[in-house]
Amino acid sequence: MKNGFKHHRVTPGHPRANGEAEVFMKLINKTEQIANLQNKESATAIQEMLMGYRSTPHPATGISPYKALMNRPIRTKLGYIQRTITKNENLFEDINERDKQYKEKIKKYDENRNTQEHAFQIGDYVLLEQTKRDKWSTSYEPAFILSTKSMDHLYKQGG
Repeated sequence: MKNGFKHHRVTPGHPRANGEAEVFMKLINKTEQIANLQNKESATAIQEMLMGYRSTPHPATGISPYKALMNRPIRTKLGYIQRTITKNENLFEDINERDKQYKEKIKKYDENRNTQEHAFQIGDYVLLEQTKRDKWSTSYEPAFILSTKSMDHLYKQGG
């Protein structure tokens, strides 16, 4: 232990050990991909994404990450009206209660979800997932028209 922190080592080839960081890096990489496709500067796109991320209410807590941290709404490019800030003594209790309800809802949904088979028909447009060749490649190939179909396989025709 150094300076009151216990170092937790993570194997570089095992990203699942730090899931929160991996999820956030996935979001940043996707933002860079979109910026690259739109010929925008990636630093600007990441700043815009971060502003949106910080100001958007989280479904579990019902408030934005910025408000949870700073206990006041974030100032965005939208018009800002100065309001008197009332101390919400129960803010963290409310956040914990909403988070608990949200997690129960997600758990119930996950346990009871009913999946169904896809009903693809010949002539339908379909997206095919492709293996990522590099950081900038997209997750899917362009849309294709379904030409033939067997029990286990779908066959594509150029679209």
